[in-house]
Amino acid sequence: MTDTLWSDISEFQTDVNNAYPYHFLALRSHDGGHNDLHFMANVTWANNSVKSGRLWGYIVYYFYRPGFDGAASFINRIGPHPNPRMVAMIDVEGAQGQVTGNQSGQINREFHALAAYLGSPKRVIGYGNVGDLNALWPQKPPGARLIVANYSANPPYPGKFAHQFSDNHVTAPFGPSDINSADGMDQRALEMMFGFTTSPAPTPPPPAAAFPGTTGPSVKLGTAHVWHSDGTMSLVAFAARRNASVVNLIRVTAENVTGADYTAFNAYVVSGVKLPMPKGLAFCTVNA
Repeated sequence: MTDTLWSDISEFQTDVNNAYPYHFLALRSHDGGHNDLHFMANVTWANNSVKSGRLWGYIVYYFYRPGFDGAASFINRIGPHPNPRMVAMIDVEGAQGQVTGNQSGQINREFHALAAYLGSPKRVIGYGNVGDLNALWPQKPPGARLIVANYSANPPYPGKFAHQFSDNHVTAPFGPSDINSADGMDQRALEMMFGFTTSPAPTPPPPAAAFPGTTGPSVKLGTAHVWHSDGTMSLVAFAARRNASVVNLIRVTAENVTGADYTAFNAYVVSGVKLPMPKGLAFCTVNA
C-alpha cells in the first residue's frame, strides 16, 4: 500500500528549498488579515519545482477567520493565473476559543468562490480536527475532501482523504514540523481526486536506497543526520555496521532531536540499546 507524505509549512518554519524530500507540499498564504511572511518565497519555489518535476503538485492554505473574506484574499495573493497543479485549502480551527459557533455559511461561500476561481470543487479541500470540523463546519459542501489532524490516533471522518499525524516530524529543511499522509493513495490517485488534467510533471528520480535498519536515507538537521528505524535493528547493531560508538550516537541524537522524538528515543535507550529500535524511531549520526 502506497502512502503519500507531505509537509505543512508557514512563516514558523524556514523557507522551503531543494533539501525538501517529498514531491507534494502544503504552504500557508495568510491568517485572516495577516499575510504569511514566507508565502512569496515558498510559492515561488513550489511553482518552479512543479515546472522542473521536483513537485507534482502543492496546496496553498489559509486560516479561516469569521468576518474576513479569506477566499478573496487568497485569490488576490495567487493572482489571475493559478498553477494548474495547485490545490486551495481552508484551515478551520477554533484557535483556543477565538473562532466559535457554526461557521458553515461563510466557509461554504468561500469554498464555492475558490472552486469557481480554480474551475472545480475538486481543487478545494478543508482541514481541521474532528471537534473543530463538527462544531465550526457542520454543513459542508457535498463531496468536500478533508485532511483531519490528530497526533495520537487516525480517526475516520466523512470526506477524509489524509491524516496530519504529527506537528513534530523532523523534515529537511524545516526540522520538527507538521506532516501529513494520504494513507493508501499514491500520486496518481491524488491527481485524479484533485481533477488535475494537465500533463503530469516529469517523474522524479527514485529515492536513494535505505541504509540497513532504516526506512530511507538520512535527512540533514543542523550538523547531524537524522535516520528513522525500520524496526529490525538495534542501536548496537546499527553502530557496529557503521563502525561507530553507541555512546556517540546517543549523544548526537540527544543534542539534535526534540519533543516527542526525544522522548521516544530516551525511552528506547532506557529499555536497552541491544533491543530492536521501534519502527519510526528517530536517531542521529554525525555523517550521512
